[in-house]
Amino acid sequence: MKKHFVIAALALAGMSLSGLAVAADYSAQVGFENYGIHVGGVGSSVPGGFLHTHERFGNLDFGQRVFGGAGASIDGSVLTGSMNAGYLIHPEQHLTIKPEIGVGYISIHPQGSHMDTGYAYGGAKVSYQVFPSIGLDVRGAFGRDFGTAVSNMHTLGGLYYSGSIGADAKVGPGFATISYQYQSMPFGGGIASLNLSTDQYRIGYRISF
Repeated sequence: MKKHFVIAALALAGMSLSGLAVAADYSAQVGFENYGIHVGGVGSSVPGGFLHTHERFGNLDFGQRVFGGAGASIDGSVLTGSMNAGYLIHPEQHLTIKPEIGVGYISIHPQGSHMDTGYAYGGAKVSYQVFPSIGLDVRGAFGRDFGTAVSNMHTLGGLYYSGSIGADAKVGPGFATISYQYQSMPFGGGIASLNLSTDQYRIGYRISF
């Protein structure tokens, strides 16, 4: 399973670097993220920071995101990362639809234990420019998580799905952003009744170059 995840990640990375070499538009977004974790009815919250970059060439769009945080609620750390590649479709002037594929990784390390998982997905993002200075977007995706490991125990994985909603507003040379994302995936294997879900609240600032 992990071999398949690595191959998919390398393929997307190659596509992204190819796009970057001839990118007509590049943007970077940084901000604060509150990462909520829910496993088996137990929840905790981890604050941290994120970096989200985009390279765009014509209708091709590539994105990468990393998050890192630590908190007393889990007495440990969280590190996540993802990358995606998509094609921009413009049915009308203010509307953009982006079918996309992507891969990601989640690493949660409370003191004395750990949970690591990778996932691959397909989905779409829909963006609408309400006013010249205000935009809205929604995204949905589903796929599969691979080779989840929980405290040295490997599990089978299963259906991964996520949804998000966001908004941005022109402030100075860039855009202030706010968004919410939900992710869910099973552990599978001998602990099939357990499910990992996350709530991610983000606020940041994006600028284009």
